[in-house]
Amino acid sequence: MVEKNEWHYADDRTGKFVGPITCEELDELYRTGKIHDYTPVNNAHLMRLGGLLAAGGVPYGTISRSFVEFDPPIAEFITSRVNKLTTVLSGPNNCGKTFLLKQLLVASRTSGVHQSASCIPVK
Repeated sequence: MVEKNEWHYADDRTGKFVGPITCEELDELYRTGKIHDYTPVNNAHLMRLGGLLAAGGVPYGTISRSFVEFDPPIAEFITSRVNKLTTVLSGPNNCGKTFLLKQLLVASRTSGVHQSASCIPVK
């Protein structure tokens, strides 16, 4: 997943959102007890969605995480494929193709790369 300086958190003392900071910096604040599971956090994606999510954020403890490392990294894979006409992912069931596609979607939203894509099942 592409990590950008896009996270903001609600400071208990001021009541205002502080940031931008990286997800790693947010995790460090949690480890040191400066934020908690219930602390509202926000990122660029939530802000683009607008509404209540943008206004109040989501609790830090609900951030979805993946501890899988891709080789090549997602950002590098996107860059290498961005001008290619077709990219085919193949492999047996439950090998991670859908997971990779979801990570590519998240990364493309945060990196500003928006390509139209079609998925055609191959039998």
